[in-house]
Amino acid sequence: MRRVAHDAVEAGAGAVAERAQLAREIVALLPGEKRHVAGAGERRAMADVAAVAGDQLLRLGDHAGIGGAVGRRRLPGREEGGEVVEIGAKVRSFKKGDLVTRPVAIWPGTARDGLFSGWGGYAEYGIVRDRIAMAADGDASLERDYTALRENVVPAGMSVKEACAALSLAETASWTWNLPPIANRNVVIAGTGSAGFSIALWCKFAQAKNVVVLGRRDERLSAACTFGADAVVNVKRKDPASAVSGILGAKADIFIEAAGAKENLTLGPSLLADGGVFALYGVFQGMASNIAQFKEINKDILFMQPPANEHLAYRWTCDMIRRRLIPLDAFMTHSFTIDDYPQAFAALERGEVVKGMITFA
Repeated sequence: MRRVAHDAVEAGAGAVAERAQLAREIVALLPGEKRHVAGAGERRAMADVAAVAGDQLLRLGDHAGIGGAVGRRRLPGREEGGEVVEIGAKVRSFKKGDLVTRPVAIWPGTARDGLFSGWGGYAEYGIVRDRIAMAADGDASLERDYTALRENVVPAGMSVKEACAALSLAETASWTWNLPPIANRNVVIAGTGSAGFSIALWCKFAQAKNVVVLGRRDERLSAACTFGADAVVNVKRKDPASAVSGILGAKADIFIEAAGAKENLTLGPSLLADGGVFALYGVFQGMASNIAQFKEINKDILFMQPPANEHLAYRWTCDMIRRRLIPLDAFMTHSFTIDDYPQAFAALERGEVVKGMITFA
């Protein structure tokens, strides 16, 4: 990793982004655990960053592709943005002063100084790679790379808060685009986090007939209405099947699991009409075996795990934000400095944070 970072900055197709702002639910940092990480070949040292135990990173459980085996110390941070302060000699796609998405201190799939990458964005300085310039120079290794595809210049006039919120929003927008047609259909969404809220909004923009949001906390269910929910159900107080059928006058056409709760694999089919769609966005422990069992039992339901390609929806989402079609303050509810991360955790545990931002500046 040191050599890659050195090449990218000194002579290659990379750019350094400082003042990284991380916009994501504050779940990856562990209180009291900070670590200094610096690459000898980099012109800019990276300041204090957070390390976590692998199986706690992003609460993804056994989700594949998060850089290394469970138990390794990993640098988290997935939805970040920063200002370019230095560029390599062959860079074409970035210039100094650009606000860019997803600068990473440790490239996903790599390691340095005994610390592995868990997306790798929690740092004051990070690297973005110019995959287009690299390909033109004969190195196509990052042409289709997941992270490199998502490292792009933010449209002019966007604030850091808007730019980082757009990453999360674009991910759920692109995911929703891959669902079957939503117009004039009844949709039930389980989950009152940032994913559930934004998916509800996209379903309403897609002209869903009704959007019903399920959750366990009244304040979150109230907030769901800000994002277009036509009705909400507190599943702790009401039987979901009876409540949903009473609201819709029928069973749902589409059930979306956005809470990361495996019990929804049982709940969803009970709310769906024959031939309905069960779409899984959330992530939980033991997904693979639970999904296999679900498919075996529910043969009359179309099960889907649509891909999320936020880079394909990013500029569209930025435009929606600039046109004030998204209730941004209700989505990006909190901002903290890196020194305040214990307070960030406390706010998260109290259920106050929908989407939060950590500032490293």
